[in-house]
Amino acid sequence: MTSDLWAALPASVREHVDELVVQGRSVQAVFAIRSSGVEPRPGLRGCQALVAERSAALADRIGPPSLRDVDTLATEAAALPGPVVAVEADWHSDDQGWFVRLFAVMADPADTHCLAHVRHDLGTEQADVTAAGQELAQRFGVPFRFVGAPE
Repeated sequence: MTSDLWAALPASVREHVDELVVQGRSVQAVFAIRSSGVEPRPGLRGCQALVAERSAALADRIGPPSLRDVDTLATEAAALPGPVVAVEADWHSDDQGWFVRLFAVMADPADTHCLAHVRHDLGTEQADVTAAGQELAQRFGVPFRFVGAPE
């Protein structure tokens, strides 16, 4: 059933969905499928199943990069399709536990791009990501903020 849905999607949507899946943005991937214009509109569960299949197919490409030096992060952020207007970090969790993510925030297009994903000892990675995020924000002349904490 999901192979029929995948085949029905326009090539540009399939490429976009794969990009989102590789970035770990499954909710946005589901939205892209549901908003693709395919009739009848795909159901939520079918879209989720398709994203799960694409995740399995692309497993070797999935996973945010670990924290790298600020020069590398700045080069990656500068190459984004829009200007960086902020740098943010947050705590996130999955079935393996808590981790910290570092994002470049863009206004146009309104989007975020995950620059790093750090999973170590709770507390150590927060300090490392905060230091890198603050330096990166300073280089771009934008604000830095750390959003939330693990519950």
